Amino acid sequence: MPARFRPIVFLAALLVCAAASLVAQDLKIPPVPNHWATDQAGFLSPDTIASLDSRLENFERGTGHQVLVYVGRGTGGTSIEEWAVKVFEAWKVGRKGLDDGLVLFIMAEDRKVRIEVGYGLEDRVTDIRASRIINEILVPGFRSGQPDAAVSEAVSSLLSLISGREEGTVPARRGGGPSAFGRGRSADWTAAKGSAKSPRTSAAGITTFCCRCNKRL
Repeated sequence: MPARFRPIVFLAALLVCAAASLVAQDLKIPPVPNHWATDQAGFLSPDTIASLDSRLENFERGTGHQVLVYVGRGTGGTSIEEWAVKVFEAWKVGRKGLDDGLVLFIMAEDRKVRIEVGYGLEDRVTDIRASRIINEILVPGFRSGQPDAAVSEAVSSLLSLISGREEGTVPARRGGGPSAFGRGRSADWTAAKGSAKSPRTSAAGITTFCCRCNKRL
């Protein structure tokens, strides 16, 4: 590299690091939950939260695997992917040395959902299986106004996979081919009023949706 360009490259690197530092400082980590199921946004009914909390507590006591459901309002402008990773690490979900935890994050006001999986469970809850649970159970349930049933069914599917029952209650792929909604462990279920949404899968495998048209982007 020519010597005259080195200061410019160094300055650019410093600016990138500074920007990353500011983003990290702005990211708000919620307190570690006191329960296995937490709803800070009133998105789910109290009965559903109580039922999920009991199921997940019993599951951890029986298997050792820690699974949480956390419903918040939003991530404060941070991407759901970055926010979920940071929160998952800060909460230290799962057993030390095994990293066998999982959190279903739902941001009600942002209308985004993500399944964050510890390394110890990635062989069971793979990206493609998580994507199918999100896009074939959670997103349709949220969009049809049935969040309680959707989250309960999604949790059943996740617990089935973690327990080693393979596909269990995970919905079959449409048409026998790849998932119609692509791959990834995150989704935005925003829909324009009166319009049918089609998903868009980014290069990173994150499923998002077009609100203005009825075709895949």
